[in-house]
Amino acid sequence: MSISSIFSGLIFGSIGWFVFSQGRKRIENSKVALGLILMIYPILMPSNVWEWVVGIVLCAYTYYIW
Repeated sequence: MSISSIFSGLIFGSIGWFVFSQGRKRIENSKVALGLILMIYPILMPSNVWEWVVGIVLCAYTYYIW
């Protein structure tokens, strides 16, 4: 596990936790699901580049639906 992988997991996991908690508070299932995806996906990515690309795309989508 590289430093980049740990750093991306920390950043996107924190954003995912915030989106998840706000989705639960507002009872919006799409935000709950998106928050869970943001917290879990860094474990499943094969390379650091894909972690950052997918994370940025998911955060942009989160900003778009907010």
